[in-house]
Amino acid sequence: EAKRQLIAAGFHLLNENDEWDLRPGGRYFFTRNMSCLVAFAVGEKYIVGNGFHVIAAHTDSPCLKLKPKSASSKSNYLMLNVQTYGGGLWHTWFDRDLSVAGRVIVRASDGSFLHKLVKVKRPLLRVPTLAIHLNRTVNTDGFKPNLETQLVPLLATKPEEAFPESKEKSSSSPKAAHHPLLMQVFALVLCSFGAVQAVNFNDIALAMIKDKLSLSLNLFERSSNKKRKGL
Repeated sequence: EAKRQLIAAGFHLLNENDEWDLRPGGRYFFTRNMSCLVAFAVGEKYIVGNGFHVIAAHTDSPCLKLKPKSASSKSNYLMLNVQTYGGGLWHTWFDRDLSVAGRVIVRASDGSFLHKLVKVKRPLLRVPTLAIHLNRTVNTDGFKPNLETQLVPLLATKPEEAFPESKEKSSSSPKAAHHPLLMQVFALVLCSFGAVQAVNFNDIALAMIKDKLSLSLNLFERSSNKKRKGL
């Protein structure tokens, strides 16, 4: 969207691999890694050697990001290893519907790599809290979760019946970095939107998102709606 707005405003897209022909009065921008955008304008009276002003900003928010090797399991549950990003209120991520969004890199049929954005628009994960009889002091000492061992989203119960291979075969095979069930969900999302025909993942960069949209609370919303409708 930012790229579209810049082009509409008369900015010219540059390629970092090309030699730039910058002219006074020109407006330019370039992107890097599909996550960085740099736009700049050359003053009409600019002379090479003069100084220039730089304005920089970044947009992000505290979240839980999937680790490079997110697959984890315990007590017949499939879980995801995540890491905290930023200074978040991490207790608010417990006991609520979570999903995932971010970027995946897939290999095309011709061997090239494609960047695709993906967002699963339904709840997939949940980080549960312990029952009170397993954490008796939580109301007096406060909720102080261990972010490495307790802030671990649950994905599903382990589908042992879906994998009839012997234990010897499964133990000898290399462990996947991410759960196949999770990758299956991403593949279905990409194929349903026509982004790719067949998905061959090379890498992923995903974060947890809160599935429910924010709501505006208003005690008199219903009555005000009636007034607008003339009721």
